[in-house]
Amino acid sequence: MTAPLTAAIEQEVPYGQQFGDCDSSGFEEFRYSVEDLSAFFYELECLLVHIEKADTHYKVLGIDYLSTTGEITTAYLKAMILLDPASYGLAPELAVDLGSRVSLATERVSEAFRIMMDFDERLEYDARLFGWEKEDSKRTSPQQRSKLGTSSPTSKPPRTNRRARERFQLPMPVEVTGYDESASDWHEVVESIDLSRGGACILLRRRLLVGNILYLRMPMPTVLRSHEFLEQTYGTYAIVRWVHPPRDGFGRTGIEFIGEFPPPGFRERPWAVFNIGESDVDRRAEPREQISEAIEIEYFDESEQFINKDTGFIEDISSSGVRVCAPQPPSETHLIRVIRPKVSMTLFALVRNRFRGRDGYHRLCAQLINGSACYDEHRV
Repeated sequence: MTAPLTAAIEQEVPYGQQFGDCDSSGFEEFRYSVEDLSAFFYELECLLVHIEKADTHYKVLGIDYLSTTGEITTAYLKAMILLDPASYGLAPELAVDLGSRVSLATERVSEAFRIMMDFDERLEYDARLFGWEKEDSKRTSPQQRSKLGTSSPTSKPPRTNRRARERFQLPMPVEVTGYDESASDWHEVVESIDLSRGGACILLRRRLLVGNILYLRMPMPTVLRSHEFLEQTYGTYAIVRWVHPPRDGFGRTGIEFIGEFPPPGFRERPWAVFNIGESDVDRRAEPREQISEAIEIEYFDESEQFINKDTGFIEDISSSGVRVCAPQPPSETHLIRVIRPKVSMTLFALVRNRFRGRDGYHRLCAQLINGSACYDEHRV
């Protein structure tokens, strides 16, 4: 960060006076060349301008929100050394304006370092900086919402982002561990597409089912962790929430973090499909119509190859999605064709989630393909 400021001892000073033969007061004061002093004050000015323009603690220290504690400490020490000329053996008379700027910059660097090195304060600071504290709407009273001009639920515009937590576009290597039905584990190193404190989207070659449990290891930013704050690599269990059909050999897989411990029953059957952590918040873009209608279902795999056919019924439906109930849908199902004899209509939909109800029947939550709804006059 700083240019070498080599002490230029005047040539006429005897060698013995430089080392060891000085008087009891110690070494004689080193003298710096004009070039050395110019380089020092140039870098000091650059640092002061950088700090004065910074609007976050991260920018003050010249780091990003992925920086480790070691990187934070290094950035702090570099800045403090440059802000203190005495560190170089210099004691120039600073101009009044430069001295005040150095003092203010020192305060900002010290405050930024204090916040960044305290995990609780750093989390609170990041929550304010990135807007995460707005996620918990329960903390806002009706009186506060009225002051902020929040409209009533009936006039609230539809949300374009229905995620519970904000996702950050953050590619990083992720080591994924899963299990086959033979109880043998498999490993795959993949890359994340986006991340949040609650989950991620990753690219996988392995074909998974919604409800499978995975174990992940990755260099997760500290501010997004829920445990292992001091470890360099973050480890957490996750459940598969949705799987998109693969392209170029990779499938987009949405996962939800469930913590540092697996769910009950995982040790006995790690390859099983689990139904845990289902949110009680309706995040659908539009309401579903509750109906009960007998249907026929055709199942297709990720290559759109027909698997088999079964009967079932619709539980709810909207213009963008449907939930169907069936006795035993194939595990490799990615696409379904819903045949509605009652209204002479067929629907094509991509399976986004699946779970088993208390009645023993499986539910498939599927997203309708645009333009898939069509009337089939030849069937009925």
